[in-house]
Amino acid sequence: MYLDYSKLEFDVNGLPETPQLMLKTLGDKMVGIIPGVHNLKLNIKFSEPSEISFDIPAVIDGEPNPLYDDVTGYKQIYTKCYGVYETMNPETEADGIMEVKHVKGYSYEKTLESKKLFLEEGTFNFWNPGSPTDTVLGRILEVAIGWGVGYVSPSLIGKYRTFNQYDDYLLSFMYNHAPEKYRCVFVFDTYKKTINVYDADEERPTLPIYLDFDNLIESLGIEEKSDELVTAIRPYGSDELSIRNVNPIGTNWIYDLSYFIANGDIREPLASKWVSWQRSILNRQEYYRGLTGLRASATARLMTAQAALADLKGELETLTAQQSVTIQAHAMEITSAGKTYQQSLLDDINRKIAAKTNEVRAQESTIASIERELDPTVPSSYAGQIQAIANELSISNYFTETEYRELSNFFIEQDITEDTFVATDVDTTVSGQSYPLSNNRLTVSGSAISGIDLSAQFGKRMYTMSGGTFSLSGSNAISGDIIRGTLEIGGNSYVLSFYAGTLRVNNKTAASGMVTMSGTLSSFSTNVSPTTTRYPTDLGEDIYITTDEGTALSFNASGSMYLTANVNDYQRYSVEMELYEWAVDTLDDAATPTYEFSVDSANFIFAQEFSPFRNQLELGKGVYLNVGGRGGNTRLPLISLSLSLTSRNETSFQSYFPTGLSVMIT
Repeated sequence: MYLDYSKLEFDVNGLPETPQLMLKTLGDKMVGIIPGVHNLKLNIKFSEPSEISFDIPAVIDGEPNPLYDDVTGYKQIYTKCYGVYETMNPETEADGIMEVKHVKGYSYEKTLESKKLFLEEGTFNFWNPGSPTDTVLGRILEVAIGWGVGYVSPSLIGKYRTFNQYDDYLLSFMYNHAPEKYRCVFVFDTYKKTINVYDADEERPTLPIYLDFDNLIESLGIEEKSDELVTAIRPYGSDELSIRNVNPIGTNWIYDLSYFIANGDIREPLASKWVSWQRSILNRQEYYRGLTGLRASATARLMTAQAALADLKGELETLTAQQSVTIQAHAMEITSAGKTYQQSLLDDINRKIAAKTNEVRAQESTIASIERELDPTVPSSYAGQIQAIANELSISNYFTETEYRELSNFFIEQDITEDTFVATDVDTTVSGQSYPLSNNRLTVSGSAISGIDLSAQFGKRMYTMSGGTFSLSGSNAISGDIIRGTLEIGGNSYVLSFYAGTLRVNNKTAASGMVTMSGTLSSFSTNVSPTTTRYPTDLGEDIYITTDEGTALSFNASGSMYLTANVNDYQRYSVEMELYEWAVDTLDDAATPTYEFSVDSANFIFAQEFSPFRNQLELGKGVYLNVGGRGGNTRLPLISLSLSLTSRNETSFQSYFPTGLSVMIT
C-alpha cells in the first residue's frame, strides 16, 4: 500500500498524532468517528495487504459507545494519512464487568479478494495505455470497478506472456500469479484508488538513511535461510513444455554454483573449470541463439510451404476433375466438330495438369529441402549444428566423471512448473490467408533486437526480436505487437516471422497471430550495433562478451505474407524461449542464500532529526544498513517494506530484496 509519509501529523511536542478512525460503509457513506479507540496497531506493507487492529469499549464514561454496534465486518475504516481499510471478523470479549470489541482490518484492496477474474487460454500483453482492452491490466480493471491505473513501469508495457485458462479470485492473481509470470509488484493507493505496478527488477531510489551502531542500531542478528537455496532447476510449462530445444547445454536443467564457488566450497582447479564452462556457454550463446532463430525461421517457411503445397494440390484436383468431365463429354459427342472442340479443351486441361504437376513436384522438393535443414541427423543442417553445440557444452562431456560426481554434491535440485507457459491456438480472426507484397515498407521499433552473423556457415545474417511493435505499409497494411520474431537475410532474400499480439490486418483485429513473410528486400536499415556486456565471476575474472544489439530495423519487402492461427513449432519456440528466460531469472534469485536481519533500534520514522528523509520515504525504496564486520554499509534495494506502529515510541519495518536479502528491523 502506498502512503505519503510527508503528510504524517505531529503534535507540539514533535510526537505523532494518534489518527482518528472514520467509520464508513463500503459505499463510502460516512457513519462517524469511532470513539474510545485503544491498542491501535498499524502494519503498513508495500506489496501485500496492510493491516489495522484496535479495540473499542462498549461503554465510555458510563455511556454506551454510539458506534459500537456499527463496527461490524465489511465496513470501511478511513484514516487521514495511514490508509483506508476494510474490517473483517471483529470479536467481542466480555467478563460481566466490561465488554470490548477487537477489530481487525486490511487495506482497501482487500475488497478485490471476493472478485473473480477469468482469463481464457491465450497470450496477453500486460498493459498498453493506448489500447487497454484485452491487456492483463485492462481485464483487471473490468473487474476492479472504481479503481484506475497509476504508475506502470515502462518495461511492463508491451510485455507478453501466455496463459492457460485462469478462473479464480482477482487479488490472488495480482499478488501471486501475475508477479510470478511478469516479474512485477502491485502497489495500491487506497486514497486515489489506483493500481501501480513496478518491474521487480527495476532499481528504485535509495534514501540517504544509514542505520548503524553509532546512531540507531542497538543489536543485530542474522539468520540464513538455507532451505531456500536452489542451484539447479528443471522448468516446465503446460503440457510438459520444456527448455531442452532452446538450452545451449541441450538438457532441461540450468545450473548456478556461484555461491559455493564464492565461499570456497568448490576448490581449484574445479572452480576455474566451472567458470571456464560458463564462459564457453556465454561465448556460444549468440551463435546458438542465431541457429535456433534459423531453425525457427525454417519451421515458419516449412509451414508456409506446406500451406502452398496444399493449395497447389487443391488446384490440381480441380483440374483433374475438369479432365474427367471433359473426357466424358468427348466420348458422348456425336459430331466431328463437337469432338474437335472437346479435344481442344482436353488438350488445354492436360497442359495445365502437366504444368501444375511440375509446380507440385517443385514445391515438394522445396519442402524436402527445408526438412533437411531441420533434420538433426544431417551435420550441416541448422538442427545438426544446434546438436553439435549442445554436445560441445554438455555438462557430462565437459567434465570428467570424477569432476561431475564432486559437482553433483552441490546440485540442490528443484523442478518448477509454471502452467502459464503454454503453446496454444492463437486468434482465428485473420488466420489462414495469404497476401502479395510489392515494395511494402516493414518497420520494427522499440524491440530488443540481436544481430548474429552466420555468413561463414550459412551465408546469412539473423536478427532475433523480443517485444516492441511492427507495421507494414501498403494495400495489405498490417501492424501489431511483437512477442518474438526472427529475420533471416541472405543476399537480398529474406524470411521474416513474428509471433504477434494485438494483430491488426486492414480492418480486422485479432488478439494474437502468426505472421510469415518471404521474398526479396531492399533499402534495409537498422540501429543494431556492437555492445559489450560485462559478466562478473566469483573468481575475479570478469567475462566480457560483445554482441550486436539494437531496437529498430526497416526495409522494403516484396514477395508474400502468410497468416495462421494453428499451434506450430515457431510459436512453441517462442514460448520455450520465454520459459527459459524466466527460469534463468528465477534461478538467479534462488541460487544465493536468503538472510533475515533482526535489528533492535531506536525509532527513526518519527524522529525529528530524520524528518527531511521521512518526507522522501516511500515503501519500496531503500536504506543503508551497517552490518559491522560483515562488509560495512550495505545498500538494500527494497522490493517491499512493512511499517508497524504500536505506540508513539515503537516502530518496526520489514523488507525484501531481489538479491535474496530479507531484512527485518525492529
